[in-house]
Amino acid sequence: MLIECLILQLNGSIHYERLMISKLKQACDFKYTLIFEQIIQDIGFNKIFIDKYQSYCEKENVFSFGINNLN
Repeated sequence: MLIECLILQLNGSIHYERLMISKLKQACDFKYTLIFEQIIQDIGFNKIFIDKYQSYCEKENVFSFGINNLN
């Protein structure tokens, strides 16, 4: 469920996700939490790229659209 929330970005705060991962590290093995940490890092990079792309589109008057894949 944590991975699903991270991937779908259902939670508004990454802080709470990091706190949960920290507690999992204490209770479980480091290898178990490595995937969660990578997902959080990827989400952070994704937000940075999206912000930069939106700024570029506004500056260059480029039409931007988004696509959501519903499975």
